[in-house]
Amino acid sequence: MDLDRPDPTSLVSQDTDSVAEPESGAAIDSGTAGGSARREYERRANQRDERTKARWGGRLGGVVLALTNEPLSTAAWARGAEGEEKLARELADLEDVVVLHDRRMPGTKANIDHLVVAPGGVFVVDAKYYHGRIAIHDKGGLFRRDPRLFVGRRDCSGLADGALWQTQMVPLRSRRSAARLPRQSRSCASSMATGR
Repeated sequence: MDLDRPDPTSLVSQDTDSVAEPESGAAIDSGTAGGSARREYERRANQRDERTKARWGGRLGGVVLALTNEPLSTAAWARGAEGEEKLARELADLEDVVVLHDRRMPGTKANIDHLVVAPGGVFVVDAKYYHGRIAIHDKGGLFRRDPRLFVGRRDCSGLADGALWQTQMVPLRSRRSAARLPRQSRSCASSMATGR
């Protein structure tokens, strides 16, 4: 492996709370984009089905489920998975990079949506499936500045803090690589990746 690029197998593992350390020459499991979000959506949808059918019975419960919308909090997980999958398709077209998807962060329940290992650094990409114009609005008063990140009408300023925290959680095994390549964070509205 080129010493100018970190070994992508030394980054956060997909399935465990530890740093991945496959055997030399082993294939890298790039993960499944949106996998954990899709599993959470399915878990919530199944719980709703079970609760509804337990309350109303199998047949009437099925009718209730067919006639009602699922909660927005449940639908958001499916939409998030779609956004991560869409962005992964865009990232797959990049040359000279390795993209790892849906990496668990040691000691937390959180995950990193995409890790992009490129000659210029290791990029943590947090995908969001939001629509709207991206803009910075100063919400401070007359005597102080308070720049805020907005996507449409949604205040997304916390996304930058979350992406920075995720970036700090990415361990690099090779000290030589870590010294040469910066870890960088990016929040990405996946609808923007295709120019829509």
